[in-house]
Amino acid sequence: MSRSATGMTCIAIGPAAYRAVVASLPPEAKLYAPERNRCGDYLIHVERVWLDLLAAQRRPDECYSDVILRHAPETSAFRGDQND
Repeated sequence: MSRSATGMTCIAIGPAAYRAVVASLPPEAKLYAPERNRCGDYLIHVERVWLDLLAAQRRPDECYSDVILRHAPETSAFRGDQND
């Protein structure tokens, strides 16, 4: 996790969590070309307030991806049934 001068924090989330986030955005949302790390996770930039909300909802041994998927609709598209 890294912090930028703009107040945004970069976190890594898994492919299924990334698809869930993108699917939740309004059609007019501006998307940048996704960056991935060596593990295949997506790097996203979030405001501190949203990171704090994710962190507050994490259960023991959970990552941010787990929290996102717990709140995503129960569809196979979000659960990783597609090729990453």
